[in-house]
Amino acid sequence: MNIGRSIKVGLARSQGPNNHKELAKELGVSEGHSINMAMREYANSRRIKKLADIFGVAASEFIAWGE
Repeated sequence: MNIGRSIKVGLARSQGPNNHKELAKELGVSEGHSINMAMREYANSRRIKKLADIFGVAASEFIAWGE
């Protein structure tokens, strides 16, 4: 699973956040907080579910984007 790749796909889609700044806001991290750092923090199933919810898809679909 490549969370970074999943996020790139999610950001490219028309639904959900359109850029890293919007994603950071959705995740509740400051704009200055590195998305890469945030992704290290999001490496468990509960957090994957939150990312999937942000992009409006099931966790399995979000994970599949990164494969």
